[in-house]
Amino acid sequence: MRLSLIFKVTGYILRFFGLMFLWPLAVAAYYEEWADLGGFALAGVLAAAIGQAMWLGHPAREPELRRIEALAVVAGTWLVVALLGSVPYLWVGLSPVDAVFESM
Repeated sequence: MRLSLIFKVTGYILRFFGLMFLWPLAVAAYYEEWADLGGFALAGVLAAAIGQAMWLGHPAREPELRRIEALAVVAGTWLVVALLGSVPYLWVGLSPVDAVFESM
């Protein structure tokens, strides 16, 4: 299994996920929910930073994923996205278990 390729693809997906936090950030600003802006901004910055580190930190030259590597990308991305998606819930005071449950 080529871990560098798995990290590179997962990092690419996480960078995109970090950009997706701009939507709830814009909606919270539109409805003037200022207390929620920090949680969405923090989650977006964390996702983009972790994704960028994974993307740049692992050079991969093999262009194609094998099935086991694709499965590792899906499982790893699902877990990391659920944890990063729980950050806004933690920001507003939910317990960690409830925040991760709501995020999944």
